[in-house]
Amino acid sequence: MQLEQFVRTHGEELLRLSYTYVKNKEMAEDIVQDVLLKAYEQHDKFRGDASYRTYLYRMTINRSYDYLRSWSYKNTILTNKIQEIFQVTNSTEQQVFEQNDNRLLGDAVLDLPVKYREIIILFYYKEL
Repeated sequence: MQLEQFVRTHGEELLRLSYTYVKNKEMAEDIVQDVLLKAYEQHDKFRGDASYRTYLYRMTINRSYDYLRSWSYKNTILTNKIQEIFQVTNSTEQQVFEQNDNRLLGDAVLDLPVKYREIIILFYYKEL
């Protein structure tokens, strides 16, 4: 299988999965890029103990956890918190009117701790 076909087959699904963990599109793209490149390079070493999709999911989840434990992530979170303190926020009423039900549900799922979010995403969105 060519690299382009490999990315087309698995990329979008893994990107959504990674985003549910890191909540940052650019970082999710970097994580998926790393995972797909590593999986493609080591494709012949896959033992077949599980499905290849499960293997890619586990690699993506592990790489996402690695990022969440990194100093870079913790530094970014601290910087964002400091910026939020100094920004003027919209009233609660304005925020409620601007968001639709799907957005609220998505935000609620993303606000869950990672272990609960993972269960919901895998069960409801990935049908696993």
